[in-house]
Amino acid sequence: MKKNILLAMILASCGLFVACNGAGGQGSGETASKPMESTREQTEESVTASGTDGEPTAPATEEESSATETGGEAGPAAETIVYREYDFSAEIQEWTPEKLADNIKSDDPAYVMAFQDPTVTPVKINKTGLQLHLNAPFSALTIGFPAWGVPDTFCTLSIYEWKGTYSATVAEKALLSVEVRDIVDCAFTRIELGRSMPAGNYLILLHDPGSKSNDGGPGIWNFQSNITAGQLYQDGKPIDGEMQLWVQFDKTPIKPFGLPDTTGSVAATRTEKEKAVRQFRTLMKSMSKFPVSFRVGDTAYNGFGRDFTELGRTLENTDTSETTTVRFLYKDSIEIKLICTLYPYHAAYEWTVYFTNIGNENSPAISEINGCNYTLTAANPHLSGILGDGGYDNQANTPYDMNISGMELVINNETGRATYNRFPYFKLKWNGGGAFFAVGWPGQWRAGFSSTGDQLTVTDGQVKLNTYLKPGQTIRTPLSTFVFYEGDDSNRETNLWRNFFIACNMRKIDGGNFSPATAAASSSTYEEMFRATDANQIAAIKKYHANGVKLGYWWMDAGWYYKTGTQSLDQNWLPTGTWYVDESRFPSKFRDVSDYAHSVGTKTILWFEPEVVRLPVGQLGATSVKKEWLLPKSSTKLVNYGNPEAREWLLERVCTVLKEGNIDLYRQDYGVAYPASEWQANDPRGQAGITENLYVQGYLWFFDSLIARFPNMMIDACAAGGGRNDLETMRRAVPLHKSDSGYHDPEIKMSMNIALFSWFPYFGTYAIGDEYGLRASFSSMPVLNYNVVASNVDWKLIEKCVNEWEQVKEFYYSDYYLLTEWNVSDEEWNAWEFFDPDKGAGFFQAFRPKNSGDESLNVRLHGLRPTATYRLTDTDGRIDVTVTGAELMGKGFSVRLPAYSSAVVLIREVG
Repeated sequence: MKKNILLAMILASCGLFVACNGAGGQGSGETASKPMESTREQTEESVTASGTDGEPTAPATEEESSATETGGEAGPAAETIVYREYDFSAEIQEWTPEKLADNIKSDDPAYVMAFQDPTVTPVKINKTGLQLHLNAPFSALTIGFPAWGVPDTFCTLSIYEWKGTYSATVAEKALLSVEVRDIVDCAFTRIELGRSMPAGNYLILLHDPGSKSNDGGPGIWNFQSNITAGQLYQDGKPIDGEMQLWVQFDKTPIKPFGLPDTTGSVAATRTEKEKAVRQFRTLMKSMSKFPVSFRVGDTAYNGFGRDFTELGRTLENTDTSETTTVRFLYKDSIEIKLICTLYPYHAAYEWTVYFTNIGNENSPAISEINGCNYTLTAANPHLSGILGDGGYDNQANTPYDMNISGMELVINNETGRATYNRFPYFKLKWNGGGAFFAVGWPGQWRAGFSSTGDQLTVTDGQVKLNTYLKPGQTIRTPLSTFVFYEGDDSNRETNLWRNFFIACNMRKIDGGNFSPATAAASSSTYEEMFRATDANQIAAIKKYHANGVKLGYWWMDAGWYYKTGTQSLDQNWLPTGTWYVDESRFPSKFRDVSDYAHSVGTKTILWFEPEVVRLPVGQLGATSVKKEWLLPKSSTKLVNYGNPEAREWLLERVCTVLKEGNIDLYRQDYGVAYPASEWQANDPRGQAGITENLYVQGYLWFFDSLIARFPNMMIDACAAGGGRNDLETMRRAVPLHKSDSGYHDPEIKMSMNIALFSWFPYFGTYAIGDEYGLRASFSSMPVLNYNVVASNVDWKLIEKCVNEWEQVKEFYYSDYYLLTEWNVSDEEWNAWEFFDPDKGAGFFQAFRPKNSGDESLNVRLHGLRPTATYRLTDTDGRIDVTVTGAELMGKGFSVRLPAYSSAVVLIREVG
């Protein structure tokens, strides 16, 4: 009862849910906050659908199902594109010797086949490759080669580390190459690799085919099953099917092959994937019913119907997704671009809409834009999520959960910082399943949920957008993303989202996931970087390394720049606007710091805040941001990111500093409390919301341009803490400073972490204090911040905790389980688990706070194999037991701790 009352108080005090009774007025600048009631399109063009839970509400007609509908009329450039067919019926399985083909002689149970029950066709080898994730070390491959009767054929087999795309992969040197000689037609050839290859994601490439008689070369058997073991390539292009292949593992893994685009053990089921693909195909066939709504002038539209001429479509397939771009022309003056992406292996899809004035005059006003206006069958819907950074009573990431049956609500971001107090990631649950819904908009967004009977309508958009477009101007909607699931298993649902987030959203660095790492800064020693120098930064790095503390990154924050011209900062780090390195303190422009850091295995991070000018306008000089680049009505002197000249100058300045300093990671801050009010104050008459919309597009352009210059440099997205971590930003960056609160309070720190782990696999945590506090900071990047010149720093403790973290860092991309209820109390235990079933390993942490009267906590672990045996050991030497998976997941395991203490418990499968 107390928790329910507290939740109601939190929601009410935050104003999180606002009843919607109608759309904003035509001249108000407010967007519609409930499903559009169109003046003429509603009856025939609204999204209606099928009747199963989670399906859009009315199936396409027979006519619509047989052909792609192209809106009201098809223009001369309209074209029909052929979509991939996905067959999710086959499952990867382990093959015993009895199941192997008769002419493969092996009694080794570690011999595993990578295909099943297919229709087979021979394909000539022509740079023919299979991208395949192998979950255990392997030492040999067996391949079936057709040769069309030609004797003594040959080819070369090369193995590459997969780098995310085919072209990036083959641009690197092969890990090994083997000449395959004397191939016999239609027989199986065993290829010894000469060494054991570690588990990993690989491209197995066959190339340079031939024969002694020069009559041609061998091929492969292509099994047209479209199963999920890997992706087949022919001459660099993805094709359907699988290569006939057996893998000799050193030891049989639990799951031999990783699914494309997935991580961990939790993956969408065949039914979930098929339903999502079917839904997406229906959307793409019926443009007049596409789930967006808006008004042009006095006419309201749902979808792209009679007044929209489809100009054409393009289709782009990758290993992980397919993206369809559809272009429409509206009355010869507005071009509309609809970008839709399907993630077939994750039961997910999304879309964004762009409007561009291609005429010579101002367009009519475009208003009441719902980038998403999607009605689903969803009986008894519940909505849950977290409040974002800030939260209730300065408690970031507080969770909420409520029944929204029969309710009509809108969640508005109030500040313009996308994840401050509000969090644009939602979990919807209804009878039989549900969906995750994310709004990708690094500005002032809104999300609406309207439940009537068994129908739930989901809407989103920019809070205020009612604008005509000048010739050449473009506006866009937020990114609207759905991930569907079935059943009622909160742990599975959490990890479906995490795996989608990792595989389809997070940037890959050097072809793989961005590695968890420790970091350290001297901010508490040198007033951020206000009193820092090349010399004392190098000395600080040496101090950590001399005391045995491994550092992945050295973090250099605000205060390294000139105030103006070549005048140094004189009071603090705040006067920003001149992005030139203060060479009186950093004569090497950070090059010496980076070079020393690299010599001891540490990379460097450098802070910027390019959007904010804190210098008095009168002090802006030739080396500073120009006055005319600032928003004229801006109390914080916000740079107008909608101005191409301004952001291009900033891009060049930032890139120059990064290059000269050999910096490894770019950190961008954004200490503006209410940017929404500043954007709105600068909107021209008749263009409500245009300043924000162009600003958001400029912000994303800036990050994309940085990534183009530095493709393997990660970006840290900060906004005075975790204030701008929407999905568009998280596709480009990670949040290394998730909050400005809870630095020294381990209970607050843990409460933020255990809530955020469900949504973001990678984030940083301020790490300081005693053992309890340091362990509470364990995350993908704990950031140490000790006074390196103080004599009372307990370096042995820091070394111990960092070494503990090194033992568990590999699991932050694994499946996550919260073992206790969320709390921020100093009276209740906290515990959570990360586990990788492919490795049969993971860890859990448990904390007994100072005022807890319970001496022990019984934890039931998750994700284990019931028949396997696991060894649990803690890093303090208090626990060393061997227990079955069934017992650990059923009866559980009792952790006993003194008050104000913690345990880091390693989980390892041993039999």
